[in-house]
Amino acid sequence: MIMKDKKKKGKLFIFAAPSGAGKTSLLYATLEQLQKNIAIERVVTYTTRNPRHNETNGIDYHFVSQDDFKEKKLNGFFIETNEYNGNLYGSPKSLFSDLEIGKSYAMTADINGVQSLNEYDSKNVVNIWIMPPSLSILEERLRSRKTETDKAIKQRMSIAQQEISQAANTHFHHKVINDDFDVAVQKLCKIILYELA
Repeated sequence: MIMKDKKKKGKLFIFAAPSGAGKTSLLYATLEQLQKNIAIERVVTYTTRNPRHNETNGIDYHFVSQDDFKEKKLNGFFIETNEYNGNLYGSPKSLFSDLEIGKSYAMTADINGVQSLNEYDSKNVVNIWIMPPSLSILEERLRSRKTETDKAIKQRMSIAQQEISQAANTHFHHKVINDDFDVAVQKLCKIILYELA
């Protein structure tokens, strides 16, 4: 009897980090490097927050209204949802069907998102925790964006401190410190290539 080769499942790489640690920039740069040699895509998640000046709907996020988001959630569209700083975020359930047929993805998520996605499929999810070199550098990065008020930055810093302590009790397969951006990208590329090998 000849056994048919089972198609290798894809993997989902989750970049988690406190807000301002550079997870989104690292995700884009890592994928840009990797996509020259392997098939991997970014998950475009959904959010109710307003787009920043440099963000495009359908590319950076799917920007939706609170009502649209709640309706999608009610209809079982999301695998996980979360509220962060007054805004809703969610990941489409469809990405796990794609893993079954061998597609691989990378996305950003917060700690709660990491936990939810792992509960759904711990075998094909790889968690990567990205840390800023220090909290003071994290605050500098948030301020240099010039996209938020002083109050919003203080809120983000408070959330970041909570996330950092929560991360100590969350299972991460890999940890990367974003003190040198290019070095961090190379480390992330190596991690993904290793996990897909």
